[in-house]
Amino acid sequence: MVHGSDIADAPDEMRRTRIDKTTLHKGFVMGQLLQVCGSMLVLVAFALAQRGVLDQKSSRYLVLNVVGSAILAVQALVLHQWGFLLLEGVWALVSAVSLVGVLRRPADRGIPASDRLGAHR
Repeated sequence: MVHGSDIADAPDEMRRTRIDKTTLHKGFVMGQLLQVCGSMLVLVAFALAQRGVLDQKSSRYLVLNVVGSAILAVQALVLHQWGFLLLEGVWALVSAVSLVGVLRRPADRGIPASDRLGAHR
């Protein structure tokens, strides 16, 4: 037998469940979008380097790798994907250290420090 209070509670429970599923779906879609963007940054850098358009030691190449792999590392952390976190975290760290090295190069190569980030070689 259904009591009046049981019927009154049912719509609220259904509404709460629907909101949770919608929120979960939006979070899933956003996570997937971030993963695709991060992957595209790393892959574009790789493809351009393979085609000879970007030097693998250029700041542009390294910035693409740092940003892309950092996005993927954060996603891996959030989703508890430890192997993927190891891969992307190390990739981001190595790229960041290399980028710092490129940005700290002496200006005696004819490139002012202010222009090094956008330098293309």
